[in-house]
Amino acid sequence: MLKSCFWNQAELKELELQEKVKRAAEWLKDKTRPEKIAWSKDMREEGNELYRNRKYLQACDVYVTSLAGLDFGTTDEERKEAILEIQVI
Repeated sequence: MLKSCFWNQAELKELELQEKVKRAAEWLKDKTRPEKIAWSKDMREEGNELYRNRKYLQACDVYVTSLAGLDFGTTDEERKEAILEIQVI
């Protein structure tokens, strides 16, 4: 059976999110670790605001997109700093 060439709503939503993450990663690629951490924190706060306003799907998109900015560095100290700053764990 051939699969339809048209995507359903869930598939379109996933494709849109993938594109957002891809664009965020591209934009962040030349940023410094502190800039990436600051961006991720800002995105997390934006997601929190959306969540508080019960815009759960939008909040989820923002949270997932913010993961593109995670940079745990190369040392244990940088990893600990990132975890504390971004509060991902």
